[in-house]
Amino acid sequence: GQMIAYKVLSAANATVSRGKKQGGSRRAVVTCCPSVVNAHLMASSLLNGLVLNGSVESVEDKGVVINFGLQSCELRGFLPSTALPQFVNMETLIHGQVLLIRIQHLSPIGKVGRVINVSAIPEVENLDERIVEKLHLNMLMPGTILLAEPIQSTAKGVYVELGNGVKGFIRKQHLPPRQRRDLSKLIRSIRVVVMFCEQNSRMLVLSAHPDIVALSKPQKRNTFEGIAIGDKVLCEVNEVDRFGNIHFDLILDNAPKGSLVSAYATKSHLQSANERDAYKPGSVHQVRVISYRLVERQLVVSNKREIFAQKMVSLVDAVPGEKIRAKIESIKANGLGVKVYDRISAFIPIVHIADKQFTRIEKHYSKGQVLDCRILEVDALKRRLILTSKPSLLNSSLKLIKEYSAENVGAVTLGYVRAKHENGGLLIGFYGGVRAYMFPKEAARLGEVKLGYTIQVNVQSVDVEKQRMLVTVADPSLTADTVVLRSSAFMEGKDVPLCYSATITGNSQVVSGAKRGQRLDLNVHLGKKLGGTVQTSMAVELLSDTLDPLVDTLADCFKVGSKIPQVTVLSEKGGIIKVSSKRFVIDWLQRHPRIHSMDDLSKGLLVCGTVTQRHAEMGYFVELAGGSALVAPARFIVYSAEEDPQNEVQIGQTVLARVSSIDIERKRFSLILNPPLCYELDDGENWCSLGLRLLEYTIADWEWCAANLIGGKKLPSLGASVDVTLVLPLNDALTLEWSDEKLRGYARKGNFPERKYTRGETLKALLLDVVLPSCELEFYIFDEEKESTSHSAKTKKGHTKRKKVELCSEVEVCVAAVKRDFIATVTVEDSFERAVIYLPSRFHPNIVTPSPPTGRLECGAVCKVMVKQLCGSTLIGLAEGDLAFATALLSAKMKTKQDLKKKKKRDTDSTSKRVKPFMVYPAKVVGPWKRGQESACAIELELPGGILGRLHGSELDESLLENERYPIGAFLREKTAKSIYVKVISFGSIKEITSPKVDLSKPTKKRSNDDNRIITSFVRVAECTMRKWKMAEEKKKQSLLGYQQHYVHGELVTVFVKKPLIGGILQVEASPITAGVIQKQSLGEGNLTLNPTDTDSALIDAAFEPGEVMKARVVGVSTAKNRRRSRQQKCLELTVVGSSNEVKPDERVMGRVINITQSPTSVVFALANSQRAVITPTGVSDRYGHALED
Repeated sequence: GQMIAYKVLSAANATVSRGKKQGGSRRAVVTCCPSVVNAHLMASSLLNGLVLNGSVESVEDKGVVINFGLQSCELRGFLPSTALPQFVNMETLIHGQVLLIRIQHLSPIGKVGRVINVSAIPEVENLDERIVEKLHLNMLMPGTILLAEPIQSTAKGVYVELGNGVKGFIRKQHLPPRQRRDLSKLIRSIRVVVMFCEQNSRMLVLSAHPDIVALSKPQKRNTFEGIAIGDKVLCEVNEVDRFGNIHFDLILDNAPKGSLVSAYATKSHLQSANERDAYKPGSVHQVRVISYRLVERQLVVSNKREIFAQKMVSLVDAVPGEKIRAKIESIKANGLGVKVYDRISAFIPIVHIADKQFTRIEKHYSKGQVLDCRILEVDALKRRLILTSKPSLLNSSLKLIKEYSAENVGAVTLGYVRAKHENGGLLIGFYGGVRAYMFPKEAARLGEVKLGYTIQVNVQSVDVEKQRMLVTVADPSLTADTVVLRSSAFMEGKDVPLCYSATITGNSQVVSGAKRGQRLDLNVHLGKKLGGTVQTSMAVELLSDTLDPLVDTLADCFKVGSKIPQVTVLSEKGGIIKVSSKRFVIDWLQRHPRIHSMDDLSKGLLVCGTVTQRHAEMGYFVELAGGSALVAPARFIVYSAEEDPQNEVQIGQTVLARVSSIDIERKRFSLILNPPLCYELDDGENWCSLGLRLLEYTIADWEWCAANLIGGKKLPSLGASVDVTLVLPLNDALTLEWSDEKLRGYARKGNFPERKYTRGETLKALLLDVVLPSCELEFYIFDEEKESTSHSAKTKKGHTKRKKVELCSEVEVCVAAVKRDFIATVTVEDSFERAVIYLPSRFHPNIVTPSPPTGRLECGAVCKVMVKQLCGSTLIGLAEGDLAFATALLSAKMKTKQDLKKKKKRDTDSTSKRVKPFMVYPAKVVGPWKRGQESACAIELELPGGILGRLHGSELDESLLENERYPIGAFLREKTAKSIYVKVISFGSIKEITSPKVDLSKPTKKRSNDDNRIITSFVRVAECTMRKWKMAEEKKKQSLLGYQQHYVHGELVTVFVKKPLIGGILQVEASPITAGVIQKQSLGEGNLTLNPTDTDSALIDAAFEPGEVMKARVVGVSTAKNRRRSRQQKCLELTVVGSSNEVKPDERVMGRVINITQSPTSVVFALANSQRAVITPTGVSDRYGHALED
């Protein structure tokens, strides 16, 4: 609100053409420096009562020395402390500070000394009357106060006389609001202040508003009767101008005489603006404040319905952290320019557009698209909002940090990496410009992070005065693979219970850079002695002992307020307890003595824990159960250099481990995880007991999840017999619907009888599995009428009725579904009723079954099963041979190095017999394909027995192809030197050129010219795949599982870049047997860019890199026959853009120059739709003779 005089240095000179800014500045450049503003003044020009800018030169005991910046003399002003305004304190004045100064007590003779008296309260007196008698316009300066006599009133304002014939005009909005109704009554003299003047010009702007005339009172201008932007007020119509704009008077209870603040609304901000009778003078309306006019002391208001419904109307009332919707106005290289409510400018930086950083945002976003955003902060310099549209920040339910407050200490929140310090520390950003620092040692736990990555942090300390804050990583599961995470132990003591009850309060998503995790928010009831109810969260991996999560997502999954019967505390980190509801862990703690510290450990002791992280060098880290927070490295004992895929565990998995070594002094110990060494038989148990227990806990956890789903859906128990309705019959599956809850499901081929089905018929089914929380059901269909007829015929011949499957029943079953955590079988004996019996798929917690599992039982296999126990109404059993299988697996003696060498030799001798087509094998990832002809589109594998394998990029998992731009590089970064499971789909051969190796220890007849001889050899290659549907396919057909042989015109295929763009053609390949080309004009504008230095020149080629994946459409197929092998080599002609056969007039097309003719002179272009276009010199430029040179 402080008033100051300024001088315009340069005017706004921005030019706009076709909606694009061409150059210049959108704002005028001004200065308030006294030496510039007062440059035209001399000592003789100073008058008694003249107001001008002055800067503080020094602060003395009784006042302040003021410098006016006059170049003609060394003139200073002395400002007594009694002449300072209320908002200025001598102790806070600094050198160079500019104030509005009034000259006073000058000698009437006109002599000016070296020091003159001044005052910083200009409104106390007017310009000297003796000077007014000789007044002319060049004497005036902005801020000078005079007494004006009204001469004539008009509809727009009042003409006044200042003295000596100098006249001026006061606009209506610059008059006091109480006098604007009838300007003809303004007959008395009125005080005015000069707002604008120019030397040697008749331009003069005056203001008579009392709040403006009070120059030294900023409090008169920095508030508008306590009304803020966004407030709703009542106004009375004062006047409607000829443009339809309306001037209002405020209706306030505390201002009976009328307020000095008025309101103004343009026609575009009025509801029903075209109705003349709606805004008659004197009518009252409710409006909302959307902006201020400081000099006119007016509120800019609107009464539109959509503005009343807005959360904010300007930058002033923007609340950081608030959710809003923004519309994209422009797409730039550094982010998105958007509009909020079609009037507030905002910007989304490129690192805040999405959690996944895009290189070309124009491919994913378009103008006019509406995005959900949160307000990060307000950019006051550029008058815009800074927003974020990252889903992790939008969907976070954690506390939002908007200010430096001591109440935030201990809070778990979500921030983003704002900057990286040279020492390795991170600057974490929050809302409202709040920032926090993370020490380098703590930041190292996250590994390599990039700017903009979101991280869940825990606030450690806050310094409100210095506005500083320290944070640490909150989620221990999101640490890097090179840092060991350690927590503190939970409360120790004999009275501390093993388990507690918990209540679900919600869910949250944890994001740390590229790592993500889902957590279940809980209230754990520890009891009064331990502090009552404690808030914490549990990772989805700690919910159950299953390998695959019981639920696909926690969003909209469990009901708030659902009870978890038992949870156990694992450790404590920063005041946050880590809990788990794993039934196997809780059962182990109840069966075995609790471990409180290192003193309870001994070498050879069998312990239970959960895998917390995978270390790049030390293997795995396991946290022991029981609340001791003891963490130790764990590994599998392997003597072979080849890694066994079964010797792997996953994060969050329950494991049994054996203590292999202890160092009491250093407080360290280590564990081994080999299942044969981590097993103990209790009384009455056999080698299958752990498998049965794991399966029982899996079914119990599923039943709990099904009973606590949002929406209260009542699902049948596993193995239940239900009636379903056929929705759609397919060749390999039946789409079904369970009518009780209108839930969809399916039955795989082999799980329903082979016959003709009709839509809408009712079938009898057995429930095998359910996907939560989507409630997608998997069924086994059996023909009840046919079976009952067959059984009745047998009954007449003397057979008994069908028996119900009970405990200890031995029945013949057929495998219907094989999962990582269980195997579902269905009875097929005629003497028993149809029922589902579940078998364990693993017999030890440390075993990780592959996906899909391969081993002792496959879908469709028939075997004998013994029912061992019941879990509710679900049957659990063991297959014939399971006991022998588990005994051989868990009681096997560890192999020595000699045994492994012998086995490796036997495997080498029979390499050709081990690997067969259409079978799943473990394979070691060697690296990118460098055998024969090097290719960035394939991966080299090593199959059992040293067989060479090739995994082409087109055979990678579908999710990797969709989410990664360079899927092969991403796959190699994660899987190099590791083992994976692949299926062999075919065998081929490659040609390699090698040089003969000469044994110089033996006589040789090699001649000198033999050195240049080249030997060509053919190497057998196993073509492999990792596609899920191919891995699960049971049919062994080359036409089904092999590489695609036939392509249809218009088909959309996935291709990989072989070589960069050369000669206007991009070489790609869809598979090792199918190549392709994309001509430059078929790449589209998204892959070609304009030359920034010359927009009229040719388009610049995009930087395609080998291995990049693209989606292209087939426009042609050519077949070339190899003369030597009589083998056809396919080459596809592809396009990235959609092309039409017809080119319409005035249509903008892209073409590639293919020929230039001299007579007649023309340029021939090839278009994307394979048509040709010709351009003549007259279509290039006006200079026909030099057209082709241009």
